[in-house]
Amino acid sequence: MEEIEITARRIGGAREVTEAVTSVTADALDDMALPVVTDALRGQTGVYVQQTTPGQGTAIVRGLKGSEVLHLVDGMRLNNALFRNAPNQYLALVDPFIAQRVDVVRGPLSTIYGSDAMGGAVQVVTDRPFLGGGDLRTAGRGVVRFDGRTLGRVAHASMWVGQGDWGGGGAISLQDHDNVRAADRRAQAPSGYRSEAASGFVSWRPSDNQRTELSFQWLNQPSTPRFDELNAGFGQSAPASEVFRFEPNARTFVHFEHDVKGLSRWLDDAWLHVGWQRISDGRRTRDTGAATTREEDNRSDLFGVTFNAAAAPFGIHDLQYGLDLYYDTVSSVRTEVDVNTGQRENIRARFPDGSTLSTADLYVHDDMTLSDDWLLTTGLRL
Repeated sequence: MEEIEITARRIGGAREVTEAVTSVTADALDDMALPVVTDALRGQTGVYVQQTTPGQGTAIVRGLKGSEVLHLVDGMRLNNALFRNAPNQYLALVDPFIAQRVDVVRGPLSTIYGSDAMGGAVQVVTDRPFLGGGDLRTAGRGVVRFDGRTLGRVAHASMWVGQGDWGGGGAISLQDHDNVRAADRRAQAPSGYRSEAASGFVSWRPSDNQRTELSFQWLNQPSTPRFDELNAGFGQSAPASEVFRFEPNARTFVHFEHDVKGLSRWLDDAWLHVGWQRISDGRRTRDTGAATTREEDNRSDLFGVTFNAAAAPFGIHDLQYGLDLYYDTVSSVRTEVDVNTGQRENIRARFPDGSTLSTADLYVHDDMTLSDDWLLTTGLRL
């Protein structure tokens, strides 16, 4: 079988691990025809997917969700200061068409990832094929889909090129879904949304044991309705809101990584990650019967640096150790608009505007193979 890196280890090749791991592979992702990446986890062991908004979704792992589960994209945190310990929409801001694999680790991983991995970790590994070699090589992929249930139109195109030690590629994705239609063809409104995404990367491999890569990802949902607020639920005679739209929700991610293998006995595998992520959580809401509409602009700018290393200096020990540095800045503005007069007034924001969150972590993690039947895992994080 092909060996893959397991999120439960964070760094290094495939190993025996004590954690419960589910991995959704590229072939399975292609067969699913996913509108959002969280749909890859539907029906997977130990994972439940909650959805109250089309185009979005939340993974619930062993009863925990939101900030209680660590979300990662290519080894960098997706979790930020806006995450709450409840369902949220942020994992769906990763383009499903560029996902190569989705891993779920069920159970706490706090030693190697930090305290918000109490329930486990969900990682999206994106597809960045390297086509380097002697001659110029190119490859591409195109997808066009139509969904009769939502009159959805989906298009995706990607292109890769490589020569010698260099390679790169890019992709664009567009989705436009109308309201869901029931068996009698009646529209279940509002449930339509649009999504647009772009990504790219460039990779340099100067030797067999080194790799340097720079990549970016961008996804935008201009206006997405929250249908549990816009339809009367249990015990309600009227919906809670006349207007409730995430408008817009977007994510921009720039990522640099460099990894080296075989440096020394204590540094067999080393990865350096530097990343910046901006998540925009805009909203437009109006309660049922209210005379004012609220408009919000909430943003998180997360900057992170991580260094991770693996080594096997002694026979039975398999060590991982590293450093995580993250700094998050939040901006938040909320405006109340009178429906009749159009008068605007700034009111208390959802989050403290200008607030920051910073973390600095050191960790060491050891997998000790005691025998063919016994594996002992220990760890420490400061």
